[in-house]
Amino acid sequence: MSCLGALLTALALGAGPAAAPGGDAVIARVDGLSITAADLAERQRVLAAAGRLTDPRPALDDLMDEALLAAEARKRGLAAEPAVRAQVDAERRRLSVEALLDTELANLPAPTEAELKSAFHATSDSVRLVLVKLATEADAKAALARVQAGGDLAKEAAASVDSSLASRGGDTGPVMRAALEPALQEAAFSAPVGKLFGPLALKLGFVLGRVTERHVADEAGFAAQRPRLLAGLQRQRREFVRGHLVERLLAAPGVSVDEAWLKSLDPTKAPSAADLARPVARAKERTIPFSAIWPALRDLAAIGRGHMAGPATRVSLARKELERVVLEESARERGLDKAPAVAGTLPAIERNLLASELAARLTKSPEAGLMDPAVRSLLDGLRAKASLSIDQAALRAATTPSRAGTP
Repeated sequence: MSCLGALLTALALGAGPAAAPGGDAVIARVDGLSITAADLAERQRVLAAAGRLTDPRPALDDLMDEALLAAEARKRGLAAEPAVRAQVDAERRRLSVEALLDTELANLPAPTEAELKSAFHATSDSVRLVLVKLATEADAKAALARVQAGGDLAKEAAASVDSSLASRGGDTGPVMRAALEPALQEAAFSAPVGKLFGPLALKLGFVLGRVTERHVADEAGFAAQRPRLLAGLQRQRREFVRGHLVERLLAAPGVSVDEAWLKSLDPTKAPSAADLARPVARAKERTIPFSAIWPALRDLAAIGRGHMAGPATRVSLARKELERVVLEESARERGLDKAPAVAGTLPAIERNLLASELAARLTKSPEAGLMDPAVRSLLDGLRAKASLSIDQAALRAATTPSRAGTP
């Protein structure tokens, strides 16, 4: 796949196009193919996610060039080739899984303002401490008594079970709120600066300490961070939903991984044809052959100087592939491979795949882009013969904040 295809398929992770000003308003036509405001908004989102912020017109030009290349690829029969169809089918399954996660995610409440502010302070607040970490509560209480009697907390830190604290006289340096265990976090942000606190029980050992510096972010910075925080919490919710769903699907009858066979493989020998065809996992009626995970194992073997990855890695890769399959099967059983969100997004991805495949063949390079001389030469000829039109009023309406209602 060329970089044209890699851009869209790697970054367009939603089940449907991003909401766009003007929605289905047609902005441009390429030989009868309509390019809508939603198409343009999605392409700009993808480019922005890749760190390529762009004005609407260059993004629209990319879409039009892509449509011309895709149409030419169809004329040359590329759309019917098995490798291309396999890529399109894989994208359909991926989109159906995203639609499945969207459906499951709808059952969870949206992040609250309190959660967003908590996430804001978790990374924006910081504190600097002098800490002494000891193995037992008795040791910590004894150290506290010595400090209260006039001893030096920094000298007590030399006995810390944490070697990094011991070597720095207990100085933690600036630490953000989220990096502290809950009990220590509460003490560090409530104890008066300069006053001793503790001993506190942590997961490993007990601490006593003193706050030397503290910074709590003011609410003025929250508004600017809110979109990033919201996106982060939404990603966390999505991962939670995916993990919970996968756990449920893997526990269903007929779903398994052949761990014994995977662990029995000789790591010094390449697999035979029979090995590659052998099912290593099952999802009801669908089987996963060893060949599905062999490329990843082969790459690891190259890093390991010829030795196949260990038993745990083989099982882990098989399980990962099984997770993908059970999600795809669940989405298919619910009919989500034919859902409007999938049907609405897949044509744009298919155009991108066809355009990238044609560009790769023209240049004999999987990294070819729209600016490659051979691609540009073909596009110049295609543009000269094509019927192209842009609705400037629709373009302005879709990209002008005051009219589109965007911030």
